[in-house]
Amino acid sequence: MKALASVRAADAAADRGRRLLLQRLWATIALAACAPAAPAAAQVVVDETAVALERSVKAAFVFKFAGFVDWPAEALPPDAPIRIGVMGEETIVQEITEAANSRTVEGHRVLAKRIEPGDTLEGVHILFMRDPAFRKLANQIEGLKPDPMLIVTESPDALESGSIVNFAVDDGRVRFDLSIEAAEQRGLRLSSRLITVARRVVGKAR
Repeated sequence: MKALASVRAADAAADRGRRLLLQRLWATIALAACAPAAPAAAQVVVDETAVALERSVKAAFVFKFAGFVDWPAEALPPDAPIRIGVMGEETIVQEITEAANSRTVEGHRVLAKRIEPGDTLEGVHILFMRDPAFRKLANQIEGLKPDPMLIVTESPDALESGSIVNFAVDDGRVRFDLSIEAAEQRGLRLSSRLITVARRVVGKAR
């Protein structure tokens, strides 16, 4: 119950942050109304703020996911850190690092780094693939070794290509879908508490 509450608390915190940012957005729109010569600039501010909020919420979730996955003992020894790799912009690496903020998950430190093309994925426990091009993403997932690695994406139909967690924005809220089948194929066990709060779940736990 405590772990489930932490997921819901993160969601509630995101909602509070969303309300604050919406207040700022309305203020921006109100100011823009006084300056009709620059409506495009106001729209850019609105869009950039919404993107920043979504990125922060996803970063917080990626960090939280670490506490709801069981890795094989050989993949995550007791004294090893949980390593999060991000394929994409450096900003979200910083967001995840701030979310971790020297905290531990089940006694493990959490480290985040950006993954560049050609970098080794050895030792990576969570891989966040931020590539919106679905076909390219599907090929990337297919090319990954079947290591015990939680693959997190944000592309439509990504679960059908091997992703384990896929973000979706539903009614203005960041939600996520899960594939238990893909997790088991990589030797991972997802917590029932995580499954309970998912928007959609593919497969059933054995």
